[in-house]
Amino acid sequence: SSNKSTALPPGGAQMDPLPGDQYPKVEAAEGLSRYIVVSGAEVTPATATSPMSVIVASRSQTEYQEIEAQYRFFFFDENNRPLQTQPDWRRVRLPSRSQVFLEGGAMETSARDWRLQIRPAR
Repeated sequence: SSNKSTALPPGGAQMDPLPGDQYPKVEAAEGLSRYIVVSGAEVTPATATSPMSVIVASRSQTEYQEIEAQYRFFFFDENNRPLQTQPDWRRVRLPSRSQVFLEGGAMETSARDWRLQIRPAR
């Protein structure tokens, strides 16, 4: 009988079949995608002296109930690397059928792209 090691390597992650350029700019996580709609983003590109800023118009589609949510913006440089890996979550109240503007600003002037995550408040 051989005395082989029984140590197993950790499970390897699968490759994401969704290419990065097809990833949604606005991600409504944990079931919120049925209740929140967005109608475009106003992006102010970075200049030599001021970082990129983004305003996303969002609206709750619920009939009578407001949604308590949290959101955070990610910003990326020209090589698509995240500039801040753990941005803070901000709370927002989305009244029934009313538009709310979610705002985010990069810290660095090197930001070239952005992404927004929205989830139910915790």
